[in-house]
Amino acid sequence: MLQSIGRMHFHHLILALYTVLLVLVLYPLPADAEPPVLYQEAVARHDKAENAADAVSAQEWMDIAAALERFGEQYPDSPYAGEAALRRITIAMERLFDPEKADNAARQTGLLAKAPDDTDRGADPSRMFPQWYKSTASFSTAELKPVLYECYVRAAMVAHLRGEQGRAVELMRRSRRLEPPEYRRAGQRLTAIVRGWLEPLTPVYLLDGMENEVQIAGVRLADLALTTFYPAWAMEIYERLLIGADPLPEPSNRLRSYLFLRMKHALQFKGRREEAAAYRERRSESKYAKYQWAPDKLLSRGTRIWNSTQCAEVPMKLYMLCFTHYPEHPRSERALFFYAITAQRVEDYKAARWAFELYLERYPDSRWTTRVYYRELPRVIEMLEEAKK
Repeated sequence: MLQSIGRMHFHHLILALYTVLLVLVLYPLPADAEPPVLYQEAVARHDKAENAADAVSAQEWMDIAAALERFGEQYPDSPYAGEAALRRITIAMERLFDPEKADNAARQTGLLAKAPDDTDRGADPSRMFPQWYKSTASFSTAELKPVLYECYVRAAMVAHLRGEQGRAVELMRRSRRLEPPEYRRAGQRLTAIVRGWLEPLTPVYLLDGMENEVQIAGVRLADLALTTFYPAWAMEIYERLLIGADPLPEPSNRLRSYLFLRMKHALQFKGRREEAAAYRERRSESKYAKYQWAPDKLLSRGTRIWNSTQCAEVPMKLYMLCFTHYPEHPRSERALFFYAITAQRVEDYKAARWAFELYLERYPDSRWTTRVYYRELPRVIEMLEEAKK
């Protein structure tokens, strides 16, 4: 009897195995149900490196990017190809600060695949997207949509940093079809920048004093992230610039002063005001005092308000902040002159006289000295004398 029961169990086991094999033959698992081993290994290495980013060398980042690149070359139509390319772009941009490598990664994704003819109303708009962006047994385009959108945005940033305006504009145009509502503001800002409608945040005179290309790329990328409402991303890059993380060199005091200013702005954007105040204090240290960047903003804002409103109260306060708090800054002279001229225009002759006399004291041989001495100051004194009569 026991032998009979054993034979029954054996037959049941054989039948079960046969059933499983039949199901697998008739209904095989999707080819993309599990990512290829090459992809899994590269992603695991990338995630591990991100968790210890400051301890990872530039060479290690390049090795990880190379593994992701090999996957993209072997499986260009895989639904995982977009994520692999995005990781490569991120490594090149945020870890290596190499726009050239980031551009190579972006181009591998096929982001600018041939678009349908606009005159063909029946054309499928999805034809403008890469081959890997497609529905499969394991993926829907809805699941891949955030990855593709991020690829377009990062690639547009890279193109902008490399001076390829046409490519950047086209990448942003295509991204609009995929843009989540919560990113609309950031998308509009980035579009304005790549089209040239909005000036970049990074001052040209800061870049003119820098020689290291990696460092320049890092500063421009961080400022671009801050301008497009990604303060956390910007802060991460500013911090790496400040510590000179590999492959970045140690920053000069001049650059540190600028980075302190931008860290303050990013922290304020995040509502972390106490931390922002700490960076403001650091900028006031003697070794950074001559590299103040805030006066540029004070001066430009005051001028913009005056030109648009002809109201002097706010501009005069901004000009005074500039030439009293930052007397050694190159913009201080202009701010003092603008303060005096503005006071004169609104007939505040006492303030105008004080400011013109201070200008002559500070700048006895400068661009507006002759004008102030022979024309503006005598005119103000004359108006004050008439007021006494």
